[in-house]
Amino acid sequence: TYSTATLASKLTDGDTYTITARATDNAGNTQTTTRTFVYDTTPPTAAVTTPAANGTFYNAAGLPASLAGTSSDATSGVASVGVAILDSGSGKYWGGTAFDQTTATYNPAAGTTSWTYSTATLASKLTDGDTYTITARATDNAGNTQTTTRTFTYDTTAPAVSVTTPGSNGTFYNAAGLPATLGGTGSDATSGVGSVGVAIL
Repeated sequence: TYSTATLASKLTDGDTYTITARATDNAGNTQTTTRTFVYDTTPPTAAVTTPAANGTFYNAAGLPASLAGTSSDATSGVASVGVAILDSGSGKYWGGTAFDQTTATYNPAAGTTSWTYSTATLASKLTDGDTYTITARATDNAGNTQTTTRTFTYDTTAPAVSVTTPGSNGTFYNAAGLPATLGGTGSDATSGVGSVGVAIL
């Protein structure tokens, strides 16, 4: 063995080192062999691209088929990407079939530099009104890791909507009494009201 205690602090990130071992027998004959290694202390990059932004709202129909993202590592390459998902309501992490983990559990994603994680099993376990924090962890081939997070809120409750003008069904108007505008209200406690449209038959 050869101790790396002193060597360790002298290595340079990104450099390749060639080890040459030479054996000499008691008759003076020698033999050499070489082995290389790359010193990599820079963590990979990691990004979540689906959802595209924090605070995205999804309903059952709008939930994407897969969470997705990217990762890169210029020196040793990306070995794997794992995805942890925290449910704000239960305070537990996704374990692959249920939100039943008390600590972050990184479920294997498909792919590395471009990765996906299917929501097929996840979809039926989401709770209306809860916010979910996705943590993607990329690991390079030297063992360095990097994490990044993205949040979304699951909202399957329809907004409330009402018509206030006319004030009741069967209201009668003549030309002079017809209001300048029809009116009403809308509300949604989770994601807010995005738009209101009016159809008249």
